[in-house]
Amino acid sequence: MKITNILLSLLFFLFAIVQFNDPDPWLWILFYGYIAVISGFAAWNHYNKPIIGVGIAICVIGLCFLLPEFINWLNSGAESIVESMKAEKPHIELTREFLGLSICLFVLVFHWRQATKLLLLCCLFFTSCFQPEEGCLDIEASNFALAADRDCVQDDNTVTCPCDYPSLNLVIDHVYNDQSYLPDSIYQNDLGQTFRIEDIQFYISNIRLMRSDSTAVKILDTITLTVSIAGQLEKLVAIDDFKIIQNQTTVDLGSINTSGTFQQLAFIVGIKEPENTANPEDILRTSHSLLVDSMYTESEGYIFNRFVLNTDTSTMENTILHITNNEGITPIVLDFFPTSKEQGKAFSIDTLQLNHAKWFDGINFDENTVEEMRSKIVTNTTKVFSIH
Repeated sequence: MKITNILLSLLFFLFAIVQFNDPDPWLWILFYGYIAVISGFAAWNHYNKPIIGVGIAICVIGLCFLLPEFINWLNSGAESIVESMKAEKPHIELTREFLGLSICLFVLVFHWRQATKLLLLCCLFFTSCFQPEEGCLDIEASNFALAADRDCVQDDNTVTCPCDYPSLNLVIDHVYNDQSYLPDSIYQNDLGQTFRIEDIQFYISNIRLMRSDSTAVKILDTITLTVSIAGQLEKLVAIDDFKIIQNQTTVDLGSINTSGTFQQLAFIVGIKEPENTANPEDILRTSHSLLVDSMYTESEGYIFNRFVLNTDTSTMENTILHITNNEGITPIVLDFFPTSKEQGKAFSIDTLQLNHAKWFDGINFDENTVEEMRSKIVTNTTKVFSIH
């Protein structure tokens, strides 16, 4: 193609030179020279489609103007056009101009097509080099990818670039009335009885952040459990917000994907049905809150609250109190100052205070049976929690 364009450029330079003998030489010299220059640049793949388009427009207008004379020439028998123009035969020169413009139009259209092909090839080249970037396009995610071209691709339940969502965190302050709480320490209850608290553990679940209009935001994480529903074992994809509270001061409650202003924290102490019928042996995790041996027995199932107490400090004998599904679960709803969660940012509730003295209000360790103690602990549960 380069050789063709060079030959075209030389040919039109030759056409321009021989126009000195034409009645109107400069017009044709400039136009043929214009096409020669276009052909010369085309030899090195340099095209300017607007300039080529102007030339095509000039050719079309000129051909329309000269077409009647060309038709007259055909009707007169298409006599030779190489003879000198005569006054009585002006169509000879005009026919030459018509044919010259036709050649020019042909060459300009040829260059236009080549320019279009080159542009198309450039587009194909650059688009073939372009690799679309995949990323998380959920603005609520902590790894939101502003520069991504398309969202994460999911294929056969496998996400190539999963969205990561920020966590909901809980800051906990453990107290015993007006003093700090430490396990394996001696305290007094509201009746003045001295006892030792060896350990306290309990489950919270069904965790929700509440807005002023009572709409709730739940944890995103899930877990597959084998549960009993109407006496039949079934697989259940449950919200994975089961947390054991013991002595920790911070707890990651799970991931959330909603921003906004919140003013309440809601959860239950315990595990609701049918999740509380799950069998730990069927949980395909190496570590999880539902796999803690001390919080599950085959006879009782999951233990919602577990208290290890020494109610007679003169001996080493401990009393172990288990709160299970027989006593029921306790819903907790706590108000806090309206707080905004930003998109893609973690959210912390600071501070949940646990007053462990409240578990034991009204309990007489000398007179109450174990069943009575368990019942009073369940009744006292709502008094344990507050947000400061």
